[in-house]
Amino acid sequence: MLVVDGDADNRELYRDSFTLHGWTVTEAVDGREALVLALTVNPWVVVTELRLPLIDGVALCEILRKDRATASVPILVVT
Repeated sequence: MLVVDGDADNRELYRDSFTLHGWTVTEAVDGREALVLALTVNPWVVVTELRLPLIDGVALCEILRKDRATASVPILVVT
């Protein structure tokens, strides 16, 4: 799973919650890092905030949907 949030406390909360259930969590602090990780790590789901530095959450979702490698990956938007 890929968690994208500019706030370290939020990322920690997600990481701790999901790893308790046995999921592997990869973290990104901005939209650009998230895009790189989504294309290299191949997450089974992306959890993202809308307000992100560099590439905002809406643009990130649009890019992920257009790329063949990530088009079918579920995206959960939290704000």
